[in-house]
Amino acid sequence: MSGSDESSTPTSPDDDDLAWLNRHGHNRAQVNAGIDRAHRSRNLGRVPRSSRSRRRRRRRKKSRKVHHWYRPRNTVVLPLLVLVLVVAGFLFYVNHELGSIRRAPLNAAYAGKGSLGTNVLLIASNAPTTAVRADVATMVVQLVHIGTDGTHAALVDVPRDLVLPATADEARATVGVRYLRSDASGLSTALQDVFGITIEHVVQVTYAGYVKASDRLGGVDVSTGPGVEHFSGSQARAYVDEPGITSIEAGQRNQHWLRGIIEGMFTPGVLFNPFKVIGLLHDFTPSLVIDDAFTTGAMRSLGWHSRGLSPAQTLYLTVPHKDYVKVSDGVVLQPDLAGMRQLGAAIRADNESGIAVFDN
Repeated sequence: MSGSDESSTPTSPDDDDLAWLNRHGHNRAQVNAGIDRAHRSRNLGRVPRSSRSRRRRRRRKKSRKVHHWYRPRNTVVLPLLVLVLVVAGFLFYVNHELGSIRRAPLNAAYAGKGSLGTNVLLIASNAPTTAVRADVATMVVQLVHIGTDGTHAALVDVPRDLVLPATADEARATVGVRYLRSDASGLSTALQDVFGITIEHVVQVTYAGYVKASDRLGGVDVSTGPGVEHFSGSQARAYVDEPGITSIEAGQRNQHWLRGIIEGMFTPGVLFNPFKVIGLLHDFTPSLVIDDAFTTGAMRSLGWHSRGLSPAQTLYLTVPHKDYVKVSDGVVLQPDLAGMRQLGAAIRADNESGIAVFDN
């Protein structure tokens, strides 16, 4: 029995069986090879514990790694970067549009007293957008005064049939005739003399710009006396150009139209929409001709100065006048020179309450 027990060998020798194998004369190299094979078959597919731990740590570290575009700090940085780019593009386009406006020698120097605030002579008409001169038959002249603090303004209508007194260079004539004789610079000189103020800039605009801006705003509300009408651009233009109305009525209607455009622009849907602002700017710039001293920098400065201005703080008035009288070649409007000088003194002193006395 003992011989049969000694002749049976284990099929899977362990380390404890080495002595038994040695006693029976097995080669040590063969024994070690058998042990290695047994261990490999026993641990097939398994990785040593130290290697598995290192791999788990690498996987956890990789899973915790967040792509740099989505790191928490970039939730603030990226929107700010986009905002900066949008603002920079907007300012670049605004500067480009302002620089593309046509310029001409429309204004004249004034040797009289200076004025507080800024005065701009606005001449609107039905002239083609390609014209440098206004169309006298439909011309509406507005003296725009912007206060020193930029929070209040006044638009003074100067009817084209109003007679202006003679100056050192020009005889007595109406606003329209003075413009025909000596262009905008001569008209600016005459108004500076009669009001006793300084007119810093002259702006000519065609009604095509008003029409496009009105349509972009979806129409504008225009006061028609008895009530308020919502007009498209072409409807507002027809209202201002209605045949048979006096030059005073034409000027007042133009003011109401311009007021409707300004009020439409001062809405959140426009002020906080850079694309709408750019569109409105693009509507107006081809229709403008400004004096050559009204540089892009000066326009930006005036716009920034007036950023606190609102439609509610703007006065609309007609220049002091008397009655219409017949003359040899038609009908003219007689001026109230004393009233014009009083209004001019209020403008020169930037006296808002003094200007309001003449409010329509």
